[in-house]
Amino acid sequence: MSIDGVTFVGGVSDAERNRRLSVSDVYVAPQTGRERFGIVLIEAMACGAPVVASNLSAFVEVLSDHDGVIGHIFKTGNSHALAEAIIDSLNEPRDLRLLRGRAQAASFDWSVIGPQIVAMYEIAAENRYLAVDEAKGRARRHIT
Repeated sequence: MSIDGVTFVGGVSDAERNRRLSVSDVYVAPQTGRERFGIVLIEAMACGAPVVASNLSAFVEVLSDHDGVIGHIFKTGNSHALAEAIIDSLNEPRDLRLLRGRAQAASFDWSVIGPQIVAMYEIAAENRYLAVDEAKGRARRHIT
């Protein structure tokens, strides 16, 4: 398939993917389902590519921060909304898109996520509990 100004590529190495994303005008994720997490969006933002994504819950979660939404989200399956989101993204200043996207991607870095996971395990360990089987009134399980 050939469309002026659009490049379709097959599988590429991580380095090639990152190179291509870093020079992209926009990364479009029009998926319609089966996405558990938006890693592709994080990869695109980390490389500085502005993101346009369908409104799958996984994508909305990745693109949302405390100030609103980073990137552009469109209604899944709506080609007109997709086109509008791409145009809106291309009309934003590139520097703003780059800074916002990279900042959002950084919030998913292991240096940020790792300590949060450790903290959750520490809380769980500190708050060991004795689950009681109310029907029998005896200890069912103790986390040690």
